[in-house]
Amino acid sequence: MKKLTSKQLRTIRILIMVFGMLISFCIWLFLPEVINNNALYHVGNGKYGSKVGMLLIVLIPLFGFIPCRTGEEIHSEDLVERAELQEKSDKNAEEIQLAVALFCSTVACLIMLGGLFLC
Repeated sequence: MKKLTSKQLRTIRILIMVFGMLISFCIWLFLPEVINNNALYHVGNGKYGSKVGMLLIVLIPLFGFIPCRTGEEIHSEDLVERAELQEKSDKNAEEIQLAVALFCSTVACLIMLGGLFLC
């Protein structure tokens, strides 16, 4: 990842989030209409609930959009050096957001798979 720019990292992050949401939505389509509520999966009131409540899990990868800025100030008069430092800071933030998006996409898919087999 050392040779990728911040714009390329941003594109990869968005693609990971979209694919994570699509995969978890496709798994959601195979869930039964009525879910037996248990300690891990509980939607609605009573013993049974609708699978519509589990659609919120599809949105978990959107946590990758939360900005990760360090608030580091750049004090440089040279425009080239300033651009390099800004790119380095942006790249660092994008790498962190990419890791968060990958983690959240994996979690969403695993939760949906667990619901598919346990409900």
